[in-house]
Amino acid sequence: MNNLIPHDATLRAVPKATRTVSVEVRNVYGALKAYPLCINANLFAELAGTKTLTARTLSIAEQLGFAVISTANADWRACA
Repeated sequence: MNNLIPHDATLRAVPKATRTVSVEVRNVYGALKAYPLCINANLFAELAGTKTLTARTLSIAEQLGFAVISTANADWRACA
């Protein structure tokens, strides 16, 4: 049991370059939707139980230390 790595130590071991969430913001019938573009974004969508990412989910990702990158000119914070 002593050889287990503490949870917080594993988070620090992840390089900062991989702590990004890339999304594509699209206008779907007047509503902005954030579609996942990378593995981290897909994992957050899976955790949330959705196919697209909401502004709340992306905000939580930021609070966890992930940088949210949007490929469109639209701001992801306006996503439904």
